Amino acid sequence: MLERMVATLTRRQQGGAVAFSRSTAAPIDTGPVQTIQGQMDALSNRDAMPVLMHYGFSSAMPVGGDKVVGYLNGTRSSPVVIATGHQTYRLTGLATGEVAIYDMWGRSIKMGAAGIAVNCGSVPMTITGNLHVTGAVIAGYGGGDQVGLETHLHVVPEHAGNSSAPIAGT
Repeated sequence: MLERMVATLTRRQQGGAVAFSRSTAAPIDTGPVQTIQGQMDALSNRDAMPVLMHYGFSSAMPVGGDKVVGYLNGTRSSPVVIATGHQTYRLTGLATGEVAIYDMWGRSIKMGAAGIAVNCGSVPMTITGNLHVTGAVIAGYGGGDQVGLETHLHVVPEHAGNSSAPIAGT
């Protein structure tokens, strides 16, 4: 269905200022501007289209993603990718006003009315530099093995020696 819509819109825009494209190769992200190849219609691909990104954000779209291509002078000689997306990996279910950053492996940072949720999947989160926390730090939050950094208890031996591991639920 999407292919029919894209084909219809592309036909309407032939020679116009905007086109739709599907990525056909991984982006090249080694120079000052990322470039990408895209299938412009059933018969043609376009190489080395520069990709515009918002300052502070960068991504390398997987092959098969959708692109909106603008033409700087209204002809097909100067394409610039102005928007990208990927239907397979798009994060769904956001409420009005929520914002998220996500990747193709299901990891995400979601900001909403209830707070900020970080989903690392099954890989660890690495923080480089100092971590300053104001508020509680709780491991295993909500579970029976929950341990609070400031509130956890230990069994202290009667004689000299090391205390036990933190007691779950404290």
